[in-house]
Amino acid sequence: MTSAYPIMSRRYLEPAPARGLFGLGKRVRDNGDLPRPDAHEVMVYRVDGQYVLDNAGLGNDHDHVVRATHVSMVDVSRNVPVVIQMKIPSAEASDFTVEVTFACTVTDPVRAVRENLNASAALEHYLRSHRKIFQLGLGYKMLQINQMRVDVSAQIMAYTAVRPPTVSGLTVTMTGVQVLTPEELEKFEQRRREKQYEHLIGSQELGYNHDRESSQQRHEWDMDHLRRQHQHVADLEDQEHVQLIDLRTQRGKQFLEAERTEFARRELDKALEAIGGDSYTALLYAHTNGQIDAKELAAGMRADRDRRLELEQQDRERQREADQLELEWNRADQLRTASESREDRLRAASESREDRLREANEAREDRLRAAREVREDRLRQETMGREDERHRLELNLDLLRELAKRGQLDMVNVNVERIIAEVSGTGDAALGSHQSSPALTDGSDASRYSSTHTNSTHTDSTHTDETGGDTISPTVDGEFDGPEATVREEDDD
Repeated sequence: MTSAYPIMSRRYLEPAPARGLFGLGKRVRDNGDLPRPDAHEVMVYRVDGQYVLDNAGLGNDHDHVVRATHVSMVDVSRNVPVVIQMKIPSAEASDFTVEVTFACTVTDPVRAVRENLNASAALEHYLRSHRKIFQLGLGYKMLQINQMRVDVSAQIMAYTAVRPPTVSGLTVTMTGVQVLTPEELEKFEQRRREKQYEHLIGSQELGYNHDRESSQQRHEWDMDHLRRQHQHVADLEDQEHVQLIDLRTQRGKQFLEAERTEFARRELDKALEAIGGDSYTALLYAHTNGQIDAKELAAGMRADRDRRLELEQQDRERQREADQLELEWNRADQLRTASESREDRLRAASESREDRLREANEAREDRLRAAREVREDRLRQETMGREDERHRLELNLDLLRELAKRGQLDMVNVNVERIIAEVSGTGDAALGSHQSSPALTDGSDASRYSSTHTNSTHTDSTHTDETGGDTISPTVDGEFDGPEATVREEDDD
């Protein structure tokens, strides 16, 4: 858009001429005096210092149109892009060009005309009021334009979000931020791309040449390998042909040699069959064929006879040695058998003796164990009997002390000598006897008395009989030990 947005055009209007005879008719504006608005444009007239909006409803003969001195055409399109360019200094002697695009919509055309609104100037002033934008490029060189783009875009978006732009008669929305590439950087990048392209083309050309040379070299290697392979196959075929010829020649020689050997063997078989394995016959056969003379025949016969005698003598000696060796082996077997039998008898006797000794030791140990257990049982029973008897005597003594304490000892017949004998372990009631006679008796009554003694304490139980007297019944561990004794206390009254 032009920098004059949203007022697209302005025009001064001359006074409308009068129509009719002698200028006495109605005044009407000519079509040439007024601009022709598009569908997205409206006109605002200035009439007597006031601004009147024309929404395509005022004719050329309307009073406002006739008396208007100025007319302005306003763009009322929605979201009209307004681009603001600013120069931001860099770390080098160059500037970054920042383009910020706003989407603008006219909401009050009359106000826009009255205030002579210029959206570009208002938005540029809005951006320049934020000084930090002009400090962002100081930390970047021209080659760092991409990093700078990120920071500038983030800063402007944050600024417009925190402090949205406000322009009278317009609604404004920031739609984009762009940092233009400087011309010198564009030329530099273009030269660098050209150099890169040249380098890439050179590299590819070198690669193509290298591939062509490598392919040609591989082709030569393959051809050489095929030639060597074909030569190797030809050499192998020639070698196999020579080996086949040698093999056939060798087989022919072997066949001839086998034939000669077979012929000689057949001749030898015939000779042996004629001789029959007899040396004399062989000598005669040789003499008959003329192979030896008579002298050699006689010498051979003597040598054969001597050899036969020597062989017979050797056979007799070997037989005698074999008989002697067999006799010695038999004797050794008999001795070994006798020794093994004696060792078995000795081993059996030793094992039997050891078994008897072990059984005797076990029996003796069993008897000793049984005797020890019997002795221990007897000692334990005697100890328990003595303890029971001592306990019983202590109870009797406690009973006597209790009777003496109450002054009732003269009412009971007490065998003092027997008690002393029991305590001292002499007499018929010695310690360890469980059938001693009672130490306390009453001549006439056979009532039972008992005394309870538990944990070295005594509890007296008193009962009232028919005559009003007290009866003391001592017991030991809840049982009666010996005959019953009854002590009665007569009423003094």
